Amino acid sequence: MNIHLERGKLLLAQSRLAEAERELKEALSQQPDDAYAMAWLAECYLNGKR
Repeated sequence: MNIHLERGKLLLAQSRLAEAERELKEALSQQPDDAYAMAWLAECYLNGKR
């Protein structure tokens, strides 16, 4: 379990997008092939209309 991924998901649920983005990027830096982290980061970008 990647703590950064879990933290990013919680922050995203709270609409704390900038913090969620940082956590999800950190999760991906530790596990670059993590499809779940990629999907959650995409969700973060969609919520922020990026």
